[in-house]
Amino acid sequence: GTAAPEDAATKIELTGDGATFTGGGVAVNGSVVTISAAGEYSVSGTLDNGQIVINTGDEAMKVTLTLNNASITCLDAPAIMVEKADKLKLVLADGSDNTVTSGVEGAALSADASGAAIFSNDDLDIEGSGKLTVNGYINNGIASKDDLKIQGGSIIVNAVNNGLRGADSVQIEAGTLVISAGNDGIKSATTDKDGKGFITVNGGDVTVSASGDGIDAATTLDIYTH
Repeated sequence: GTAAPEDAATKIELTGDGATFTGGGVAVNGSVVTISAAGEYSVSGTLDNGQIVINTGDEAMKVTLTLNNASITCLDAPAIMVEKADKLKLVLADGSDNTVTSGVEGAALSADASGAAIFSNDDLDIEGSGKLTVNGYINNGIASKDDLKIQGGSIIVNAVNNGLRGADSVQIEAGTLVISAGNDGIKSATTDKDGKGFITVNGGDVTVSASGDGIDAATTLDIYTH
């Protein structure tokens, strides 16, 4: 018979100081889990001080990573790091409760700190109906160097710097977001690319508590109320 789609996904089980997996496209080195091939991956369990790294190499392929009751902590770097991928689709599994933390609560923001608890060099889409708490105790909460899109989920972001940062753009289309930020709540930064640097809120429920700007768009900000 034909396998159900979820059976095609590589399953990653975090085990505190490491991980086990069934399926392909994954390597585990200590507490670092590296995904190196296009496809679908599902992760559950707890990682006390480690990383999930996505790097599909020069071909930059699409990866779907489903968080299904996962708790991922990295004390000194992004807990989920997209080094290279055409796009990471991060799915919050229905009924799941997930936490992604970088750094240690109460630590001061250092001048040379960079990155985020969830950091992507490429496009990042977040969708699904589950819960996600992101603690960016090093710098930002969720950040993409390209386009960041939120299409679902119940997401809480606590960050010492920016809550959500999409260098090229931030688009919020659905979901519930509660952001607490030591600097700007939602930020885009690119000013030198045509049509980029924008923030669009076109749906969802967004609450921002920020010491800096609530929403800071490098170019245009569009908020549509329906």
